[in-house]
This record gives sequence, C-alpha cells and structure tokens, in this order.
Amino acid sequence: MKARLTIAALALLGLALAPLSASGQGSDLRQSAITVLSDGRVSEDTGTRTAIDYFDPENPGAKPPAVRKVEIIQPRGARIDTSVPPRCHASDAELMAQGADACTEASVVGRGYLRLDTGFSGPGRFIEANITLLNEVDQLIFLSTIRDSDFRVVTRAKVSGRGVTTEVPMLPGAPPDGAALDVARTKLASISVERGPRRGSYIRTPSRCPRRGYWVVRHRFTYADGVAQTVPSRTPCRRSRR
Repeated sequence: MKARLTIAALALLGLALAPLSASGQGSDLRQSAITVLSDGRVSEDTGTRTAIDYFDPENPGAKPPAVRKVEIIQPRGARIDTSVPPRCHASDAELMAQGADACTEASVVGRGYLRLDTGFSGPGRFIEANITLLNEVDQLIFLSTIRDSDFRVVTRAKVSGRGVTTEVPMLPGAPPDGAALDVARTKLASISVERGPRRGSYIRTPSRCPRRGYWVVRHRFTYADGVAQTVPSRTPCRRSRR
C-alpha cells in the first residue's frame, strides 16, 4: 500500500527518479519525502506539493516510529511571507468547535490529508483526516478533521524565512510512543496580492536556477527515540523567466 502511494506521488508530482544523497539513507531510512514547487520559473509566485510516507525499515508492515518534529526547508533563496494572505486569528478552541468557519475563507492557503497508525490490530488501526491549512502570523495552522466525524485537532507550525517546522504531539495509540504519522500529503496554493506598484507573494521561488536545472528542498525528521534524518528532494527549475 505504502509503495503504491509513494509511486503515485512521484507520478503526480512529475519528479525525476534521480538519486540524491541523504543523511540516514540506506536500510535505516524511516521515511520517503518529496516536495516540489508548482512553478519552476525564477522569482515567481509558487505553490508546493509535499508527499511523505513513514515506515519501520525493519518491519514494513508494523507501525512506523513516531516522528516528533518535521522541518521542510524550501530551496536557498526562496521565501515564505505570512504577511501576504489574510490571517486566521481564531483560537485553538474556536477552530476545534467551528472548523475553518472560525476564520475568513481567504486565510485558507492549502489542503491536505494524513493517516495515523495507532499500532492496534483490527479495523480501527488507521485513522484518516482531512487537513485545512490556514495562514497566521509566522505560522501555518494545520486544522485536521477526522473523516466521518466533527472531531478536530489543531497544530501550529512555525514559519521562518523559507522553512516550516511542525512539532508533532504525543497521540493516543499503542505504547510506548502512541500513534504515529503514517502518510501525509499537503498542497499549498500559489497566492499573490497587489501592493501598489509591487506584488506580494506568499511563496516565492529563488531568483536564480542552478546550472544543474533543479532546486533542492530538504526535509528533516526527529523521532521520539532521538533519531534524526534528513531527506532531500529535487524540484525542477528554469534559468530564464521567459
């Protein structure tokens, strides 16, 4: 199942299968991670698509190790500016009670999907949720709604420069580390706002494309047992804006 999801993500994102070196690469790698920019032109507004699959390298059918921190760092020279889209100032309690209706619709900057592995056997092992991504000052709010329910969870990721850092809380599940993230998919929109003679971009591509013809997005993962791994992925770029 996970292999099929990963292959589908690669096809969907149009990413070449050329290898990149990664810290932790090899038999101990605990995840696959891909992020691409929707616009490969330099100095342009862009969206992003991210696909992450977690697994136990020693037992692919078991619950993955529980990740506690996920950092996604856009290519050098890229920028994420949370002052561009409208902000969602709702509290966690308001978001859990009202969902995305607690915020202006324009503060929605993306959508996503996640699946949790509780580690328990039986039909309730996996929990699926739809994600609404909301903009806030120096934050990306993950509003996760469990499918077929009104139960919501709010996670606030820190946005700084070109990076997004998400702290993953302990989730109810099998001991010793509770439930674990199993599959995560997110898509951020390309958003721009006119500011007089200039245009503000929520996410902006770097001002240059390397001669190699691609930028590198880095994903850093820190697990409950202290293991840390870095996975890079390529996203194509063009040296000319024309």
